[in-house]
Amino acid sequence: MGNDRWRQSRSATRDNASDEDLWDEKQTPEPVKGVEIPLSKTAAALILAGCVVLFIGGLWATSNWWSGLRGDPGSKREDARLITLGIGVGSLGGSVYFAYLLTRAIRVGRRIVIARDRIQVVEGRGAFATVQIQVPYENIASLKAEMIGLGMSHLRIYLHTADHPSTVLPDSKIETDHRAKSCYYELSGSYVEPMDRILAAIKEAQQKWQEPAEVPSHSLSRPKATRSSEPPVLIEAEIVETEEEGAREPKRYKVKRFTLGGRGSSTGLLAAAAVGAVTAVILSVVCAFVGSFFWLLLIFPVVHGVLVGIVPGLVGRITKADYPVQLALIGAASGAFSVLGVHYLDYLGSSINPGAPTGGFWEFMRFRAEEGVRIGKVFQGGNRTNLGFTGSVVYWCVELLFTVAAAAGAAQAWVQEPLCRECLAWKKKRELGPYKIDLGTAIKAAAAGCPATMVSPRAGDDTVTIEIFTCPNCAEDGIDVRVFGTRTEKDQTARAASVFVTYPESAQQEFDDLRRACRHKKSKAT
Repeated sequence: MGNDRWRQSRSATRDNASDEDLWDEKQTPEPVKGVEIPLSKTAAALILAGCVVLFIGGLWATSNWWSGLRGDPGSKREDARLITLGIGVGSLGGSVYFAYLLTRAIRVGRRIVIARDRIQVVEGRGAFATVQIQVPYENIASLKAEMIGLGMSHLRIYLHTADHPSTVLPDSKIETDHRAKSCYYELSGSYVEPMDRILAAIKEAQQKWQEPAEVPSHSLSRPKATRSSEPPVLIEAEIVETEEEGAREPKRYKVKRFTLGGRGSSTGLLAAAAVGAVTAVILSVVCAFVGSFFWLLLIFPVVHGVLVGIVPGLVGRITKADYPVQLALIGAASGAFSVLGVHYLDYLGSSINPGAPTGGFWEFMRFRAEEGVRIGKVFQGGNRTNLGFTGSVVYWCVELLFTVAAAAGAAQAWVQEPLCRECLAWKKKRELGPYKIDLGTAIKAAAAGCPATMVSPRAGDDTVTIEIFTCPNCAEDGIDVRVFGTRTEKDQTARAASVFVTYPESAQQEFDDLRRACRHKKSKAT
């Protein structure tokens, strides 16, 4: 049982479906109008205050660990120092991570939308609005609000099926209730309304949707929900001009949202990790030698990280390991290992001197921190500033952060292009634009699978660029299309938006026609 039951059901559905049906696996939905429930800024402020307190506690624990190095080493004290270090690092990392998630949710305007026939979780405004979660009422079996402590609660949405074509949920977040033998999704967050009121509002809207409504014969009507084995499909109303009016319906392709990574050989990660470790050792020697003469603050650490991360990223590309997150972690670990290697080589070099202080590596680091890192001009005999014990520790941490970030970015940059799932070849990029067309219209048309309607006069200072990734060897995996651009508002602030979807191979001609249309209308941005 468990989630495997739903994955097996989904795999069986894919095996029995035709290739054309697979393109309609998950259509990118559009935001709809309804009652909006935004996040509570008051609760967000309280949580951010808690993150600040947690961050300060992490700094206190970490500083205690460093201060504890000044005492005499002992087994019990060493264990206590390691526990203090773990608490400090965990508090620092956790507070920064949760603060980032919360500030991002507030910045993008995350909100629940209770519409006429579905609920959505939307981020962004206007042309930049994107649907993160969508559950139609016909796929909701029941709702339940549960307390999780500290006055917080979440909404549990039980589903008829996890494979509903109009339901958009992250697969990793769908859980299974073994007693009820059904799957559910937990919606959490601190919104302006408590979860029990949100639950009541959704139930009321679902009941209104289930009530039969009399509509005129000439209007579009919603199909009535049935209890058949196949779940009903959510139908989007579409207004199309008739042939008598001289208009032709633009061709609409079945698209699915593109997800980067998860393809290719995972064994290439082992090779990338091994080569990354060797590269880290070599660059540790090089940087230790260069650092004995001079060292450019924050510039050399970035160069150090880029050089460390390039090699495992290149190995991942050669071995077709399309795992950007994992390669970034390998690059970051290689960068951290190389920085530690530089300090360890300094320790070995100082231990050769007859008057060097006795003790291990951490005692050497404590001694260097007490002496203080000196920064300033070296060759011109200028005054050099001593950072002191705490300043030296902070500088080393910042230097480590710069190196790790640069190494992770350099490793991940090699596998940013899509990988063909059929022949495992890296797809080639073809760029169209930038064009002077309306950004919101282009984003929505690309997400809806209708490239012919992307070209429209821009309302403001919009620029749109289209990137098309195609396999050089086969046409079995379709084409991956990324549409992105910027819009300058009246207050001169630039906003960006993008969408990344996969089209069938036959849609290439539509984008060629789009390029010719933009040239004909002289929409190319200079």
